Amino acid sequence: MAARAETFISKPATAARSVLAEAGDIAQFSARAFRYAPGASRHFAEILRQTSLLIVGSTLFLTFLVMSIGSECALWWMNLSRPLGGTDFIGFIEVPCGINELYPLVMAYAFAAKVGTGLVAEIGAMRITDEIDALESVGTDPMRYVIGTRLVAVLIFVPAAFALAIIGGLIGGWLSGVVHFGELTSARYFEGYWTGQDLVTNLESTVKALSMTLGVALISMYYGYRARGGAVGVGNAVARSMFVSLLWIEFIAMCWSALFFGHGARFPFGG
Repeated sequence: MAARAETFISKPATAARSVLAEAGDIAQFSARAFRYAPGASRHFAEILRQTSLLIVGSTLFLTFLVMSIGSECALWWMNLSRPLGGTDFIGFIEVPCGINELYPLVMAYAFAAKVGTGLVAEIGAMRITDEIDALESVGTDPMRYVIGTRLVAVLIFVPAAFALAIIGGLIGGWLSGVVHFGELTSARYFEGYWTGQDLVTNLESTVKALSMTLGVALISMYYGYRARGGAVGVGNAVARSMFVSLLWIEFIAMCWSALFFGHGARFPFGG
């Protein structure tokens, strides 16, 4: 009985140590990636190539996805407030519903599904086909050429893509509330939208989105870089990276929301 009890206790402890060790490895890898990122400028053409791949492959997808969320925010508030005669505030509600919360979250989820899995598969394939070892054999540091260039590309791409996504969300809410259902005029919609926010609100939302997507990129590159065991190993790395990325997104979203938006709303409701 004592041996069984000891085994029962040791399993959770071993699992906890394994999780902490993996988290430490990811943090160490991320620190190395940031250290090598400035040196990636010597591979400027590769940075441009990676940035162009992100722009061509993901911009429209992210923008239209956030546009649908803007539409959903408008529909939610319209159905909630129509019996109370509050549909004039559809423009206002796009800010706390979309800019503060859902736009960064949806951006991060879509980035993890579209870009993160691609990074794991691409870098994992390079690892198992010995391309990374080949780079080392010719004197090219893979942390700069493979990891650093992609990290810089993400830093360039995400703020610009998120700005376009916010515009997409604005258009989505306008299409639902004004064009399709005609609950308010365009002037009233845009007045509420711009009155309910300021530059700081948009910067806070951008920081939230960038930190989540940057973490997803680093997690994905970590699992791709450490992939082993052929195609099966790459598939396992993709699944593991998605699991960890989703945990990261939820944790960071909770922290930033409490810090940025947990001190009271700044909306001109009431009289």
